[in-house]
Amino acid sequence: GELAGDPDAQRVLQRLLKTAAVPYCRALERWLYEGVVADPYDEFLIIERKASQTHIRFELDRTLDSALQELLGRILPLCENLVVISTFIEARSHFEHGLVSHALAASLRVLVHDWQTMVAQLEHQLRVGKLSLQAMWFYCQPASVPLHLLAEICRIASENELYGAPLLNLLEKQA
Repeated sequence: GELAGDPDAQRVLQRLLKTAAVPYCRALERWLYEGVVADPYDEFLIIERKASQTHIRFELDRTLDSALQELLGRILPLCENLVVISTFIEARSHFEHGLVSHALAASLRVLVHDWQTMVAQLEHQLRVGKLSLQAMWFYCQPASVPLHLLAEICRIASENELYGAPLLNLLEKQA
């Protein structure tokens, strides 16, 4: 607009943007850290499609730029896999599911915590203006295959209600 070059107008617009973006950033953080899409007014660029207890699918808003859709389309499977792994951890971290399930859930919890630490570091880089989506993908991409494998193990174990020796057999087959 015609006031865009005015420093006072710029400060006001920056303040409005910062304030108005707070709910959106909270929704983004909740999705990144918890895998939850909390969007009662359909404002978020991610749409959750839950197929079953062990399958979750996130979709992008189709009105996004195609280049952005392509890049985010590579990142979404990471988030889907993390939701599956986190769901497994919560379900199997109690002793009533047996010691093998409990130990596996504890090990997975450590891996997810390491992932969340990296995400927090990336978030800091984003907040100081040193992270692009391409750079984020560069840092996240090496984890894509291991996360997919872990999510598949969690899906199979959950769908087939594997505990104890059958769960160990599944892990051994995948190793």
